[in-house]
Amino acid sequence: MGASVTGIRPNLIMLAECSPYDKKWEIGIDINDPDRLVIAKWKGKNLLGRILMEVREELRQEIQSSPHGKVEYVDARDLEPIKEWNMTAGELKRIPQFYNAIHAHSDTLRGHCERDVFYNGYSLYDWEVTMRTNMGGGLPVIGFYEMKQDVYDTVRRLKAQDVTKKQRLDFCTKYIPVLEMIDADPDLKEACADHSIYKNDDKHGSLIHFLY
Repeated sequence: MGASVTGIRPNLIMLAECSPYDKKWEIGIDINDPDRLVIAKWKGKNLLGRILMEVREELRQEIQSSPHGKVEYVDARDLEPIKEWNMTAGELKRIPQFYNAIHAHSDTLRGHCERDVFYNGYSLYDWEVTMRTNMGGGLPVIGFYEMKQDVYDTVRRLKAQDVTKKQRLDFCTKYIPVLEMIDADPDLKEACADHSIYKNDDKHGSLIHFLY
């Protein structure tokens, strides 16, 4: 495509795929054109840039929720059904975290009747059985397993986030009384000066980090 990725906001908050020719996937402006920095002047939809931003955000969530700070991939194609997969597409779509995955697949369906059957006819697991045994029963297989992967990845991230929140809550419940005791006693406070709760830099790690 002759495209180049360029950051158009500080810290790469937003990405743009720059090409003067592609007005669908890119912004329709050359990478050297100053107008590329002004979103209002874009001649294209920047769909590819938007996809890259979504991927980047998912990677950030994966890293934050991973206990080792690494991105993990678990192929969901043959995994057993989970609670969310036993819901209908219409039910799952109402949960904000799953809306994009379900909506993206529904865009591959031809008309209102197909969408209605997909959303309300069967659970996603039942649809998967149909995909495996009857080529989708009239619905396209294309994109179905990508949707399943997105759903399972989202569930895994949400569970990991719940674990992290519980760990932090347990830690705070355990040690906040200690911090309050130190804060109320001048002698203890002075003794803990090198690990002050009020400092957190290279020379003075905060006490809460020290205890953790």
